Amino acid sequence: MKFMKHPCVIGCILTLVALLFVSYFFGFTGFRTLALFVLVYFVPIHVMLSRFAFTPGENVMFSFALSAAIVPTIVYYLGFLVGIRKAIWMGFIVLLVVAFLVSKKKLKKEMKEIVDEGVRDVESVVKEEVKEIKKEINTAKQEVEKVIEEIKKEEKN
Repeated sequence: MKFMKHPCVIGCILTLVALLFVSYFFGFTGFRTLALFVLVYFVPIHVMLSRFAFTPGENVMFSFALSAAIVPTIVYYLGFLVGIRKAIWMGFIVLLVVAFLVSKKKLKKEMKEIVDEGVRDVESVVKEEVKEIKKEINTAKQEVEKVIEEIKKEEKN
């Protein structure tokens, strides 16, 4: 039952309970309202913040706080250009695109850091290997010189 303690599972269970509660008291309209609220408000910002080093609890709280400020602002200004229903969906799409771009950029940065770290590790390993090979070459060179000296001594005798 370890998975039951994971914050994501707990959040999903609480969301499901909230949806059932709202459905019971407010019917399908309440269910639809809460489901779309979570989808439009919470999901895009949560996806965007999930790439950063927040704990799951911090991620949820920051997602709700930022979405309370960002989503209405985007929808308000888009509402001047198109109808409010279209503005809501356009705002949702804009936030998803921004979340994808932030996630992709963050992922690229992380991959670059991993590759750079790997290159540094490989460089250090190669340098150590080169040092060991140089030592072996010097040792072999000394042995060859000893053998050549012995051969020269035998030729003189």
